[in-house]
Amino acid sequence: MNTFFILGLIVLILSPVIYRFPMLLAGYNTMSKKERAKIDEKRLKTYAAGGLAIWGIVTMLFGLLPEGAKWVDISYVCFILVFLVVFLVATNSNRMQKK
Repeated sequence: MNTFFILGLIVLILSPVIYRFPMLLAGYNTMSKKERAKIDEKRLKTYAAGGLAIWGIVTMLFGLLPEGAKWVDISYVCFILVFLVVFLVATNSNRMQKK
């Protein structure tokens, strides 16, 4: 099996786990109860699980591309960097605050 496919499958499996157990999110579990009360948990866990699902599906799709081609690896690294920056900016913005 292709490495991209296996990695994508692992990330895709983590998506519902994070949705069900949001305390597994880094930083969220170390917040005080007072700080957690300010966060919209449903929105945060939906966004995190959705992001992981997209990442997993795209990674699995990269597994369909020719194995060993340099451009596939470079494209994947670029995708991950852009995806993580957008994801981190969105989760650290005020969008996750309760309204």
